[in-house]
Amino acid sequence: SGTAVAVALQPFDVVRTRLQACAAAGRPRTAVNAVREIAAEGGAARLWRGTSAAALRVGGGAAIQFGSLRFLRTRSPPDAVNDA
Repeated sequence: SGTAVAVALQPFDVVRTRLQACAAAGRPRTAVNAVREIAAEGGAARLWRGTSAAALRVGGGAAIQFGSLRFLRTRSPPDAVNDA
């Protein structure tokens, strides 16, 4: 589910990054202008630029978290798991 959220929210992250870069360069923009600018550069697909990295980060993090939890539960005494 985290990977699906990363894919769904990626356009907002791309627009936010563009707004921050423009503000740092002294060229303030609105979100609508940023979306238009990004789409003009490479079409609507450009809004999902970097999605694979975000999805791998979220998916990999979840795999490590759940794998660690499972490992710790198998190594813990039964009472420690039930008390938690």
